[in-house]
Amino acid sequence: RMRGSSPRPQSSPNRPRSTTPTAWQRGRLLFDNVPLSTVITELNRYRHGVIVIANEALARRTVSGVFRIDELDAALDTIIAELDLRAVRVSLLFTLLY
Repeated sequence: RMRGSSPRPQSSPNRPRSTTPTAWQRGRLLFDNVPLSTVITELNRYRHGVIVIANEALARRTVSGVFRIDELDAALDTIIAELDLRAVRVSLLFTLLY
């Protein structure tokens, strides 16, 4: 499941949370109101290749969701769809989000 933000700044004073140790131990990545840049950093840790965000405005958009570590390509597809992003996959090893 995933919830994305609009490009508007967040007014919530809550600090973003990313993956907790227990979620990781269960094979999940958990994000709660986390900048896309943080999510992509985590995805890049667990999958082959690299994902790059084209600009800072996209990097600041927030993501909330739970993703399976063994299905990170599906997680990336969900994030792209939910945040209405565009992606160019140059090869299996490089993806540009814009």
